[in-house]
Amino acid sequence: QGDYTIPNGIKQIAGYAFWECSSLNSVTIPESVVKIGNNAFESSVVLINLDFGSNSSLEELGERAFYLCEGLVEITLPKTLKLIGYESFGLCRNLTTIKFEEESSLVEISDLSFYGCSKLKEIDIPLSTKKIGKAFYYVTTSFTIYYQGSQSDWNNIIIVRGNSSQYDYWLTNAKIIYKK
Repeated sequence: QGDYTIPNGIKQIAGYAFWECSSLNSVTIPESVVKIGNNAFESSVVLINLDFGSNSSLEELGERAFYLCEGLVEITLPKTLKLIGYESFGLCRNLTTIKFEEESSLVEISDLSFYGCSKLKEIDIPLSTKKIGKAFYYVTTSFTIYYQGSQSDWNNIIIVRGNSSQYDYWLTNAKIIYKK
């Protein structure tokens, strides 16, 4: 049961750095971190708080970076984030809310990024988003997308369709609220 602050000056959190860390409740990620590596916090099941700070430089979440972090309920991702990698938040079964800081520069939400987040209720999708992969596989509840642009902007996003209705279920069940 502990809190940990990544030392300032660290540029990347290595893959598997906190894998299966059973006592990590909260982590503070300093502004110097640009990438969180593959599987960095995977299976840290009691992790409940991610603090990216107000001047984050984070650009990339690697594959399965927070996979199976079942303690996460609500997250606010930094505006500098450009890529949410494959299964980054997969099987975070208690995750209900995903927000982004204002003026986000997110470009891509990769396949299965939120796979199995069965309690997801709402997500912000920034205007800067260019591509959404099959990100919400097995998110079978209705949820709300708060899109920062217009319907016309939304129609310009590349949305990868699946070869199964499970991949596309979110598209038919999500309520999209356009902010413009």
